[in-house]
Amino acid sequence: PTFSFRKDGRVASVRIDGQLAITINEGAVASAVVGLGIAASSETSARAELEAGVLVRVLPDWDFGSMEVNALFVSGKIIKPAARAFTDFLVTALRC
Repeated sequence: PTFSFRKDGRVASVRIDGQLAITINEGAVASAVVGLGIAASSETSARAELEAGVLVRVLPDWDFGSMEVNALFVSGKIIKPAARAFTDFLVTALRC
């Protein structure tokens, strides 16, 4: 994959070739903690590890961009209150 970083109106794209590719955030953070490499993660997702000092931010002046998150409900079905509450929580927690 190629990752793009932004700073002061510039964009730098870097192709990543590695032995390990993890697409689940928790696995990526855990792998970085044990020294298997660098993880691309939201600061919120790695807050505990950053605060504990087991991970550090690299390229802090560069913006990795944003990610779109969607919640989908089946058309014509009644939305369970727990699903609606969880979606409302995510909207509040992820809004930047």
